[in-house]
Amino acid sequence: MKMMSSSHSFVAPDLCDSNLPRSTLTVTPDSPVFTGERVSLKCVIESNRDWRQRNGLTYDQRSYWTYYQTHVWRYEWNKDSVKLQSSDRYTVNTDTLTIRAVTTSDEGQYTCRGQRDERPNSSQSSSVSLSVKGVSPSVSLVVRPSRSQHFSSDSLSLSCEDQTNSSGWTVRRYTDRNTENCSKLTGSTCRLVSLNTSDSGVYWCQSESGEKSHRLNIIVHDGDVILESSVDPVIEGHTLTLHCLHRSTNSSILRADFYKDGSLVQNQTTGEMIITNVSKSDEGFYYCKTERGQSPHSWISVREKKENHSDLDQHLDGDVVLESSVDPVIEGHTLTLHCLHRSTNSSILRADFYKDGSLVQNQTTGEMIITTVSKSDEGFYYCKTERGQSPHSWISVREKKENHADLDQHLVSGPHIILGFLLAACPYLLATVVLLYKCYRARVPSTEDQSQYAVTEEET
Repeated sequence: MKMMSSSHSFVAPDLCDSNLPRSTLTVTPDSPVFTGERVSLKCVIESNRDWRQRNGLTYDQRSYWTYYQTHVWRYEWNKDSVKLQSSDRYTVNTDTLTIRAVTTSDEGQYTCRGQRDERPNSSQSSSVSLSVKGVSPSVSLVVRPSRSQHFSSDSLSLSCEDQTNSSGWTVRRYTDRNTENCSKLTGSTCRLVSLNTSDSGVYWCQSESGEKSHRLNIIVHDGDVILESSVDPVIEGHTLTLHCLHRSTNSSILRADFYKDGSLVQNQTTGEMIITNVSKSDEGFYYCKTERGQSPHSWISVREKKENHSDLDQHLDGDVVLESSVDPVIEGHTLTLHCLHRSTNSSILRADFYKDGSLVQNQTTGEMIITTVSKSDEGFYYCKTERGQSPHSWISVREKKENHADLDQHLVSGPHIILGFLLAACPYLLATVVLLYKCYRARVPSTEDQSQYAVTEEET
């Protein structure tokens, strides 16, 4: 078919599949992903200019084809040739499909298709395969401070911590559609001294062979208010604690409103929100709002609780777990760790214990005891035996409060018991001393009188 304009002539191409605008489907983060992660698929359709150039079309402002630049594409998403709709798990927002917490059932072939009312009226992408793994590799991406939102100009450290050896792992990130190594990388640790909003993005660890850890979403905010929440998923039945922090103090704001998925869930109370028994329905986007400003949104993921002992730590399916307290340890108290085996659920006779990747106790019993805990004992611990190795567990150490209530409640070591006994016995000891002194004074005059009497009698 030929069409003529007053100044140019051109031939409209036959709109077969090869001549249709091209669609490119991208997945973030890269496949494979791990269960519980948030996955986004984006459909990018070739621009009109690129499409015309590829098909050898020429035109001027009065040409036939310029009219169709203004028509908006409608997007259709398919998984294994089945059309996807928005649901509790999927969010379809024009050119982006979001899977909130991916599972192995989400594995498959995904395609996107663009449609509009005028020619060229369709665009079909090639299929993209999504692979989902149930268990993350042994390496962990550790964030300090351990939260997903951070103030600009603050400092942040991200480390690849492997259960055996962290060498060969690199911190990678995805920001503004670019995948790159962390710019401030030293070994397997990325240190960002003065954060900028451009540092916001998805971070993970990657080995030289291409193996990847779980991903963490980091948000850098230049406002005055952020939401403090755990970077890791919350386990069903556990407690979720959120704090609304202000830049000037980095501590909880006295009064704040908390929102979930845009709806108010806690109104003008303290700067803290606690959900004591978390369920899957608590999963969603949270933020807080105060008179000083509003925090960014953070996605809180809830992971299903596994009914076995290995869920005590990082819920992996190995044969060895590290038994430790879920609560912080108080400075000066005793910390006891046990290396447990699945078959017996009791301490293994011989085990090595590691802290932050370094050996701290070598081939002794399956128990490790730190009698007087200090802040320097805080860190990631795991144990290793001939039968396997446990996941990492973060041991938090809380500062001891110097008040009487804290003494009564927490201090139970020998010196404190002795001191308490002496303080309680002081009144009785004092009374005894006074009585002895009075008895002594009463006996002195009596002795002098007897001496005088004896001398007088002798003279006589």
